[in-house]
Amino acid sequence: MSQDTSFVRFMVWILSMIRFALLALICLLLLPLILLVISVRVVVKLGFVWNLAISTYEKLVILLFEVSNCAAFIYSKIMGGSERNFVYATLFWLSFLPKSRQVTCEKIQVGNFNVLIYQPIKKDSRDGLVYLQGGAWCITNASYYAWAVSYMAEFLNRTIVHVEVRLAPENPFPVPLEDAYTGLIWTQQNAALLGIDADKVVIMGDSAGGNLATACCLLHKALRGMPLDDRSNDTAGQPTLVGQVLLYPCLQGFNFNTGSMERNSCYGLQNRHMKYYTSLYISGTDKFQNVVGDPKLWDTLSEPYNTSDSISGIGNESSKKPKKSLYQQRDIISELCCFKAGENDIGWAIQNSLIFPLMSRDLADLPPAFIAVGSLDILLDDAKAYQNLLAGFGVRSELNIIPNAIHGFMLFAKYVTKSANVLRKIDTFIQKEISAGLLLR
Repeated sequence: MSQDTSFVRFMVWILSMIRFALLALICLLLLPLILLVISVRVVVKLGFVWNLAISTYEKLVILLFEVSNCAAFIYSKIMGGSERNFVYATLFWLSFLPKSRQVTCEKIQVGNFNVLIYQPIKKDSRDGLVYLQGGAWCITNASYYAWAVSYMAEFLNRTIVHVEVRLAPENPFPVPLEDAYTGLIWTQQNAALLGIDADKVVIMGDSAGGNLATACCLLHKALRGMPLDDRSNDTAGQPTLVGQVLLYPCLQGFNFNTGSMERNSCYGLQNRHMKYYTSLYISGTDKFQNVVGDPKLWDTLSEPYNTSDSISGIGNESSKKPKKSLYQQRDIISELCCFKAGENDIGWAIQNSLIFPLMSRDLADLPPAFIAVGSLDILLDDAKAYQNLLAGFGVRSELNIIPNAIHGFMLFAKYVTKSANVLRKIDTFIQKEISAGLLLR
């Protein structure tokens, strides 16, 4: 017995030494790069050779982000640990990237969350965007996105209101969506102070932010642009939305084994990540991660759609629309009710169109959609399915599949040509839809 105990202690000691050695190796590899980043940051702060210094600094931070990402992935695979903490550790470096000097930024508290207002110094348009950040509903905050969103504001030469929603698992559904919608309505109500027109607002989001943006469009239509706490029937003169700009959005939770998820799980985001973070969003816990995204669950809820599409149950033809029996008499307002997933509630969550917009029974009269997704993104099939459903309900949409692009490619639009080209297409889309809206008045 004593020999067995000694052997176990010895093995625990060996594993501890391996863990320590691996951490030391990672630190040694990252330390020179970190010191270089700090040195260049000092040069930038002092204002020496600004353009060259800032460009060098940004590229070094991006390199540090990529190296840290690889190191965290390897460490987590070998030693285990909380995946959320590892993602925090890598995304942390994005907060070191400086905002654009051609854009001002003001933070305002709205209720229980903040909005950041990015205003181009030389702005010459009256239209604006409401931006919702990605990060699986759980991870990122405004500081991680400041560099990217400020550059978008500069590039598009438009005001962007970044709504910093509260995050799961501490604040699961419906809190992030309520914050997002409240931020959207606040923007339209305060349009004059922001220097924009209330009826020239576009909602925009990436990844989980694209999910929230789509759900906000459903809410905006259902409530006719009224605030969540206003149930009056006076909807005269409420501004509409010009469009929805969705960057690689997550839109369904009943099949995480689609063709694109099977093919593209080797490029960063994986279907196991989807299961874990989706469970955190809908319930505040990880107890559903082995259930959510399983097509077998769908089979137990109702008859699957009669379709050959790679996403079972979504449909890829205009005639394939959600069956009313699936929803019974439930309306979109009841779907927003405070929801805490219990042991038997996962089916209700999967079918909730405000959690997964592809489950909506009515996409008619939604604002026109611009959708961009990489060909190597696991959410490619989600984007295709959403465009097909929009077409079935007569909503104009534009799908851009970016060759050889992975999930999250828009974060580095300043240095990635493909991402910058998407911003140009977004600019064209907004101008076109605003012009179309003016013709209809």
